[in-house]
Amino acid sequence: MVITPVSTEEASRLSILRSLDFIDIIPEERFERLTRLATRHFSVPLALVSLIEVKRQRFKSSQRLDLNDLKCATALCAYTIFDEETLAFPDLQEDPRLVNNPLVKHSHIRFFAGHPIHGLDGSRIATFCIMDWQPRQLSEAEITDLKDFALLVEQELHKSTPTQKKLPTNNHNEEEFKALLESATDIIARFDREGRYLYVNQAIEKLIGLPPAQLIGKTPHEGTGVPTSVDQRWKNRVAQVFEVGQESVFDLKYSTSNNIAKSYHIRLIPEFAKDGTVESVFAIRRDLVDVRQLEAALWASQAQVTDLRESITDAFLVLNYQGEFTYVNREAAGIIEREADELLGKKIWEEFPEAKELTLYQNYRQARPYHLTAHSEEFLASSGRWFEVHTHPSSEGVLVYFRDISQRKQLEEALHRNEEQLRQALKMEAVGRLAGGIAHDFNNLLTVITSYSDLILDGLNEYDPLFLDLTEIKDAAVRATGLTRQLLAFSRRQVLQTRVLDLNEVLSEMKKLLRRLIGENIELITTPAPRLGRIKSDSGQIEQVIVNLAINARDAMPNGGTLLLETANVRIVQEYSTQHPEVPLGNYVVLSVSDNGCGMDETICSHLFEPFFTTKEPGRGTGLGLSTVYGIVKRSGGYIEVSSKVNQGTCFKVYLPQVEEFEDIFKPGVTLTNNLPSGSETILLVEDDEAVRALASKVLHKCGYNVLEAQNGDEAQLLCKRYRGNIHLLLTDIVMPRMNGQEVALQLAPLQPQMKVLYISGYNNQTIVDQTLLEENGTFLQKPFTPLELTRKVREVITSIVQATTT
Repeated sequence: MVITPVSTEEASRLSILRSLDFIDIIPEERFERLTRLATRHFSVPLALVSLIEVKRQRFKSSQRLDLNDLKCATALCAYTIFDEETLAFPDLQEDPRLVNNPLVKHSHIRFFAGHPIHGLDGSRIATFCIMDWQPRQLSEAEITDLKDFALLVEQELHKSTPTQKKLPTNNHNEEEFKALLESATDIIARFDREGRYLYVNQAIEKLIGLPPAQLIGKTPHEGTGVPTSVDQRWKNRVAQVFEVGQESVFDLKYSTSNNIAKSYHIRLIPEFAKDGTVESVFAIRRDLVDVRQLEAALWASQAQVTDLRESITDAFLVLNYQGEFTYVNREAAGIIEREADELLGKKIWEEFPEAKELTLYQNYRQARPYHLTAHSEEFLASSGRWFEVHTHPSSEGVLVYFRDISQRKQLEEALHRNEEQLRQALKMEAVGRLAGGIAHDFNNLLTVITSYSDLILDGLNEYDPLFLDLTEIKDAAVRATGLTRQLLAFSRRQVLQTRVLDLNEVLSEMKKLLRRLIGENIELITTPAPRLGRIKSDSGQIEQVIVNLAINARDAMPNGGTLLLETANVRIVQEYSTQHPEVPLGNYVVLSVSDNGCGMDETICSHLFEPFFTTKEPGRGTGLGLSTVYGIVKRSGGYIEVSSKVNQGTCFKVYLPQVEEFEDIFKPGVTLTNNLPSGSETILLVEDDEAVRALASKVLHKCGYNVLEAQNGDEAQLLCKRYRGNIHLLLTDIVMPRMNGQEVALQLAPLQPQMKVLYISGYNNQTIVDQTLLEENGTFLQKPFTPLELTRKVREVITSIVQATTT
């Protein structure tokens, strides 16, 4: 069974629809907005507003449907207007009523639902429809929403008036056609089935002295006084063209009432509607006495059209239905890289083979049989440009426009890159928070493990059986410490102790370490630049950057190779900064780390700095190395770039801004020995982790210090008030419950004005610790620390008190 639309009020409905003058209104943004919203609301790919005529439905708005109209016999929307209820087909291909519908058989649409739209008098004149490529069921709530969308469209249609009617979408052709008609010296007119004027050009006024507007709706006899017999012959000719749909050419001779002889050559041309029926007849009446004048006018009009086509900035060409060029403007010839005269009469697919690989080829093939206007975005490799390509069927064949959209595509790609960077930043921030929290707690454990290992090792002979076991435990803890430092650097929760650095000196001091890391089968070459500029960064983190890049290079050369580390001074100029807007102008120090290993392709390079991305075998990498490098470089005000070729090698370049500052690097006065630095001063130790507090107290007592212990800020305040002597140093954790380390220091400062502060923590979040206050009133020691590191830092701070006092 096939659904057949039937309505007893069809004639009335069509009359109302035409009186509203909606059919010729081009799609408007207010309706486009509603169909866009519907596709998102119902999660469907297709939504449209269609106006239903006698034989066709025309789309007032459509989302993702490259059609302007459809025959009502195949259009699903046409069935919706014959009922007040919502019409829904959950699965079109499974519905026996639609088994012979061509649209269902030859498209991929599986689901359809629509609701009628009413005119001011309540008649159903249009529909609001949604479609999907997959079968689906509408819920009651969705049916209600669909009705609401139809009501919104209905309200918008009621606001429209006939004054809103606009020109057809093909503005170029309309303007050319109108210019041709009005410039002609002959009478050119359009007639309806009864032989009445629908349009006549200005030439009629010269002949009869009446403006064209006064003839509209009249026959030649009624409007110009043509004899009745001639008028009837005229009507018969027009009716014949309407009937057979073929052109008619004839000569018409008669005498006026004043016995003036008239002789005309007349050509009647049928104009077809999109459904194939004749909707009007176009007539050219040529005065046989003045043929030569008319020919000259026509040639002039053609020249105007040609000039117009040549002056537009779009590439424009016309193809006949054999695919042969019949017209090529200057811009189009430039794209094909041929002279226009050379292309005329030749097939586009042979002269411009690249076009056959484009969507243009399919659009051209569908233009004539389906009378479809289409457009697509195409990339022409030969020119390296993007084009928006439009195809329009016409009496000449197929009109093709190429509009250059390369600049727009570049902006879209830039926007896409920015969106990707934002998503990446959000992902790294989330992972960073997790990593920082883990590292903070882990560092407390590592502090206890490494420090007690050192204390026990100090009391053992190196030949003791336990010595090697404890050494292995300590080495494992040290390796774990390196991992937590990477986590902290990655999460941006490690305190940066920035100072002015000479990158050449940093490399020189790291040579021995790097040689041990990369192995004997890899040659290490360092090339320091003379008079290298200085940078300002955290020396430990810069060392971490170098180590991570060196380890990556080592893993890329399993069979040996060369690792080259170079430094250089560079200046970023405007031209480079324009291509890389994230890089400010100025002077930079560049560290290049190159290897001749396996290399990487572009796909891998695009993901290198993502957290947990690794190309190594399971168990051989954390995926944090390069993301940590990226974070350190960014926080140091620099940037990093990578270039790589498969089987040729990789080069990382780290750009760090130069500084003009000069400062002496602080060197502790205590000599590095196996003996822990000692003292007799009083230290107030505030630490909420009992194991860490016990360890630190034991180490400091062992070194001769007087240690006052507190679990939190409240206990510290009570101890400080009760203690009658001087407290030389406050050693406090930063992150503690109720009162953090910074707050403890501020509370105790009035009670012990000369007391210095040494902060300890597994991580530091800038929202918790005021970095400026830390630099002015305290020093920082990163967990995990060894007994030697703790006592050295304590001695360093206390010594600075003595120096300040004596000064």
